[in-house]
Amino acid sequence: MCRYYSKKKSPYDFIADRDWPARHVWTKSGTGFLYVVSPEAGPNRPVPHRVVRGKNPGAMRIKRKNDNDTIIDYIIHPDAGGQIPAFLMNRGLGRSLSTITDIQEHFQEMRSLSEWDENDGRCVGEVMCIKSKAEKHGGKGESKIQRRVAELWRKHKALQEVGDKYEWFEAMITRALENKLRSSRDVRGKSHVVSKKEGRNIGAGLALAMATNLTAEAGVDEWILRYRCLGEVDAEEVWFR
Repeated sequence: MCRYYSKKKSPYDFIADRDWPARHVWTKSGTGFLYVVSPEAGPNRPVPHRVVRGKNPGAMRIKRKNDNDTIIDYIIHPDAGGQIPAFLMNRGLGRSLSTITDIQEHFQEMRSLSEWDENDGRCVGEVMCIKSKAEKHGGKGESKIQRRVAELWRKHKALQEVGDKYEWFEAMITRALENKLRSSRDVRGKSHVVSKKEGRNIGAGLALAMATNLTAEAGVDEWILRYRCLGEVDAEEVWFR
């Protein structure tokens, strides 16, 4: 058990500063753990002058599902106290809920390629489509997508293993995420001989396949059938599709 005190200065003159005294408790429960945050107030924690006291109770249950998976349930009930605009409350709520995403991404980055399954492929694919802080900083001539993908490859152990196995894969993903309609040539080489340049060409073909089919599934099917190397990866890697 530990006590925690947070005080934040308001960015607006018409809104008072806020503080949140709280008690944090970790405890073992069955096959997992419970983490509980409860407001704590008393004579030892008087409210400072011109400050509004808020409450941010919450609980997290961490339960082991199997050797490779963990379930996290997260409940929060933030109350900034006093009157505060809805858009500020929504912003704060979004930041609090992002904690679960941060936890998921942290452990996802640590997983090796041999541990990946369909869910891993889906989770990492979703992250690839989300803007990242890495896009704001990069070398001259780099696009935002290039910076995003390079950062993901730097952080994810499994993606580094994918790059070692298929040197063209990162270049393909980068071009696919750019999602621009452009012509692309056929690439007939096997997965172990395709170059980075050919990988970019393969990635460029995805946008056209998606645009000319009624469903995303049909577009992906057409894209994979067009390139021999993608068919090989699809047959070998359960996470790919």
